[in-house]
Amino acid sequence: MQNDPWNENIFNGLKTVNRNLYKNRTLLTEKATQLLYGMESCLCSGDGLTAETAFRAANERVAERVLGVLGVHEETGPMDSAMGLTVIPLAGNPFGVKRVYFALGNL
Repeated sequence: MQNDPWNENIFNGLKTVNRNLYKNRTLLTEKATQLLYGMESCLCSGDGLTAETAFRAANERVAERVLGVLGVHEETGPMDSAMGLTVIPLAGNPFGVKRVYFALGNL
């Protein structure tokens, strides 16, 4: 599935995470740094649009923060687990994305 606005949103989210991670590095706690590294890794892992291109996140907290930086956190429905993946339905977003897939766990 080709979705350039969604891909651009992911790239913008990655820029935001990197700006926070590298520009403010001396101000961050160790936990904040670890969370930002996890978000960076997650955003680089896929586009989350299919099971094959699922975002890979170490835990639910990273997944929630990634949804926040992508601007769709407020639009989520209840999570569902399928095929070892966490599927999060989205509604009312400008990207036309109906659901986002996450592979959660130590990756």
